[in-house]
Amino acid sequence: MKLEVQSGLKSTVRYQRFLVHVRAVNNTSTHGILLIYLWKQKAGPTLEPGDQLLTFAHPEKIPGLLNPGQFDYAKYLHNRDVYRQVYLQPTEIIHQQESDNGFIVKVRRLRERLLEQLETYPFGDDELSILQ
Repeated sequence: MKLEVQSGLKSTVRYQRFLVHVRAVNNTSTHGILLIYLWKQKAGPTLEPGDQLLTFAHPEKIPGLLNPGQFDYAKYLHNRDVYRQVYLQPTEIIHQQESDNGFIVKVRRLRERLLEQLETYPFGDDELSILQ
């Protein structure tokens, strides 16, 4: 599968989570959104929006609600057009390439540059968290 990172989600204790665009499967052009769980490692790859990945992992269906009254994460993702997920070890990412193109990548870099500059000013932690 050829994937492009769309955005990062809140990490869990064990995994970094990302929404990715599926660009191709078995060299056939396609489209869709996939949720990936990347196992956290100290020296593992960090993914940013716009990064392009190649992996042979097989997506699986997102499990539905397990307990009555519990938040239905699968339904929430279905409303965002995400129907499959895949768990990856950093070693299962065969190719990783950072994209220099795209509006999202340029906006992300601008945001990072602005935040770095704002950190030089005497803002407190609360003010910086609001700016982020």
